[in-house]
Amino acid sequence: RKDFLRQRQPDHRALHWVNGVQACSCTWGEVLELLEQGQDPSALAHGHTGAQQWLEDWRALDGLDEEEWGGLLLNAHQLADPYNLGDGKAAVTIDSLAPLAVRRVWGLLLPVITRVEVVVLGPDDGAAELGLLSREKLLLRNLIGTDRMREVHRVAGAAGVPLTLYLFGEGPQNAGDAGKGIFTAHESAGRILSFSMPPDPVIHKGDVAHPGWMEKSYGRMLPGFVVHDVGEGVELSGKMLSQNVVLPGWSVDERGFLSES
Repeated sequence: RKDFLRQRQPDHRALHWVNGVQACSCTWGEVLELLEQGQDPSALAHGHTGAQQWLEDWRALDGLDEEEWGGLLLNAHQLADPYNLGDGKAAVTIDSLAPLAVRRVWGLLLPVITRVEVVVLGPDDGAAELGLLSREKLLLRNLIGTDRMREVHRVAGAAGVPLTLYLFGEGPQNAGDAGKGIFTAHESAGRILSFSMPPDPVIHKGDVAHPGWMEKSYGRMLPGFVVHDVGEGVELSGKMLSQNVVLPGWSVDERGFLSES
């Protein structure tokens, strides 16, 4: 795990957050030192709930067995491979109330792989905190979280900070949300399984261009999952799963879109 973190330059910024009206950050070197020395994350986080949780998530990740670690890492690579989610320029913003699998895969591992910085919004943080970081010249693009991020997304957009919001646990995709840059995703069994995405860039398959989202679906399955129809649902297998996952009442169409039947 520590070797994985050493992919990043120790003096590069890892995490940003806002404490009151103060923009704070820590480096990858500080995160690595915390893991190596078993330090208490609260000191590095300066008492910020979201930052402390992000650091504690790293400590928990460091303590996982090899199988679970490997599965999560594969899941992060699934997320990174076909989609332009990390360009090394724009920071990814994580809602600290997002499900654990989302925080681990999208908030911890993907930023290392795609070389992006992370912003964490604690339970009481919102658009004002993002606005402060934006004024500090931090480039923001993707917002990942729960339904409470809708208001953050709306206010930030109105203030000239356009973000793409990826929602977990909030029902299927609809066209109205897609038009506003809000896309649904699904996680289960400790892995991110699927997500909708903006129509640009379009994924090309053969000569036919497919949009990145579909009404009433939870987006496309990530590449690498093997899908089997079973009775009244689907069963998923793959190297990123410690055991097969059965989703009763769900289906995957020929284009890979996951839907609740």
